[in-house]
Amino acid sequence: MIATKERASTEGAVYFPPGATSSLAAFEEWYDSDDFPEEGRICYLAGELFIDMGHERISSHVSLKTTLSRMLDELAEEIGVGQFFGDGVRVVNFAADLSAEPDGCYVTYKSVKSKRVVLKKSFDGEDVTRFVGTPDMVLEIVSPSSIRKDKRLLRKIYHSANIPEYWLIDARKAEVSFELFRHTNKGYVLSMTKDGWLASKTFNREFRITRSKNQIGVWRYKLHIRMAKQS
Repeated sequence: MIATKERASTEGAVYFPPGATSSLAAFEEWYDSDDFPEEGRICYLAGELFIDMGHERISSHVSLKTTLSRMLDELAEEIGVGQFFGDGVRVVNFAADLSAEPDGCYVTYKSVKSKRVVLKKSFDGEDVTRFVGTPDMVLEIVSPSSIRKDKRLLRKIYHSANIPEYWLIDARKAEVSFELFRHTNKGYVLSMTKDGWLASKTFNREFRITRSKNQIGVWRYKLHIRMAKQS
């Protein structure tokens, strides 16, 4: 569900305080308040609200996200220069007018030390509530309710936020669509090797995804990883 800042929706249990959708700063103030909903995914995307209260599909979304989070977390630990974060991390970028929760993101320690990414803490100072700035990579997995958001809005907005890599995966059909976009001045371009692997400069690795049905008919995924070939 999309609601513009001029006509925010009040359907269901979601309540929008007056002015909360007028700007990213106002949205952030609402996010910090006790009124912000604890359920659902609410994003502010360049003047629009995207509200996803739907259920995630197990075979084409949850299973895939579980595998990617596990394997990318292990890879990040192996590389040792940053950390991969799974679902639930909010990314805020004021230059791109963005406040969203990607299905995953990767942040290098260098980005934090250089203030390219700022870890914003909760009011009690006990933990971090979101990343403000530009993470090194973001991941989105397409669901029926997020097609426009993931394939059009976020691709443009993540580019405006100068995020080096955008991973976009759609596993709803017979074949898995896995696109790894790298940032250029003119937009995101697909980063692919001659033999069909996707090349990541951020991780200095190449990737592809395969899947097979398990005993209960649910897709089980594998992220194949190899060292990037020297050009």
